[in-house]
Amino acid sequence: MEGGEASTSGSVTYGMSANAETHSANGVTLHNYTSSGAITAGGSPGYALLLKQVDNAKINGMTVDTFSGAVEAIQTTNAFLSNILTSNTVYHPALAAGGYGALLENAENTFVDGVNLSVGSGNNGRHVMYVSRLDRTDGGYDGCQNLIATRIFGKYVNKDDRNFPGVVFRKSNRTLLHDFIIDGANGGIGYNVQNGNILNNVIGNGALNILKYQDGATVRAISQGTDSAYYCSGFVYHDMYIEVMPKVQDGTLNYQDCVAFDLAGRNGLVTNCVTKVARSGRPIYIESGTTNVVIDGIVGVIEDNGSTALTPFISFNGACSNISVKNIKTSRPMFSGLSNVTDMTVDWTRRATVTITSGTAVISNDTYGILSTVSPAASAITIVFASHVTQDAALTARIISRTANQFVIATTSSKTLGINAYSIAGVSITPSTSSMTFDVVLSP
Repeated sequence: MEGGEASTSGSVTYGMSANAETHSANGVTLHNYTSSGAITAGGSPGYALLLKQVDNAKINGMTVDTFSGAVEAIQTTNAFLSNILTSNTVYHPALAAGGYGALLENAENTFVDGVNLSVGSGNNGRHVMYVSRLDRTDGGYDGCQNLIATRIFGKYVNKDDRNFPGVVFRKSNRTLLHDFIIDGANGGIGYNVQNGNILNNVIGNGALNILKYQDGATVRAISQGTDSAYYCSGFVYHDMYIEVMPKVQDGTLNYQDCVAFDLAGRNGLVTNCVTKVARSGRPIYIESGTTNVVIDGIVGVIEDNGSTALTPFISFNGACSNISVKNIKTSRPMFSGLSNVTDMTVDWTRRATVTITSGTAVISNDTYGILSTVSPAASAITIVFASHVTQDAALTARIISRTANQFVIATTSSKTLGINAYSIAGVSITPSTSSMTFDVVLSP
């Protein structure tokens, strides 16, 4: 099918369709399709183009408006969707559906190259791309697999609804999103793990400009879903510039409720990104269950009109483990919620000071909370590290004396040091009745 225009009025389902359930449609090709619908928010959904259970469809060039979405691809294989321009897409509040640029459901081996969605206030538009899923009875995988999406652009104006992120992923496997801009939305990339794991997801080379529109309504640039049974696993976020700021900075809105990365998954990498987050926001927020994640090469920028204290760069909001943090550039405090972490590695030296006075120990200068307890006894000092310190880090421990004493690390096991204390002359000292000061130093 080459070129052409179509106008649709009344209650419709699709402007055009290629549906293997009704006719043979493999290998369908559509070029330069222009269509205007008349779909309303309270009416029945209608899409400019349906592709259903077809193989090797090639769509190149669509300019459509006033539909529930531009393209709906259901259980397709080897589809190529490119150069789609759409506006005035219609969201149906009663159905919690509609407002899409490209809607993919159980699609396999798909290229999406060039989707441009303009989104306005009210029911005008929602998601530039929705990577969704449908229940199946044939035993096949009920999600999208093997997706490469590039050149994705969404311009949001006065949307003011954080439930409408630019791109959404549901249950899926091996999905790539590169070369994209989401500008002015209240959410960037959203994940919904309600129906199954989101596996092997790579996002990069993008810019997200996310706006907070209401105090108390947290907005997120990247938000991994949480569920008691399912999670994101195998994710890479790289080479992005992320802004999360109040919509206005005239005192109407505070500088809270802004999050760049909200992580809840496992086996992931966040690297080579710049975050510009409001001073009272959270550049990186780590939820309970997050494990085996590397955060490497992140620059934090603060450029706002606020005067409140800076919140930490990385906030641990629940029990998590095996987190690696390195190559961070920020003027914020580094961490909050360190008691929630088990086994965290960093690439800088950490230091704490211990002062023992007549057998009573006081910990100070412990910026990164590395020490849990210090117990002076008759024969030795027992130092227990915090749970976020790894055993490997404990093995690097050094003791630097601040008084006329010498110290020997006699034992190192289970994140615990056993330290013997001596005078300068080498005479053994009883820690439980003595006074001394020393630093505990952990190397990277």
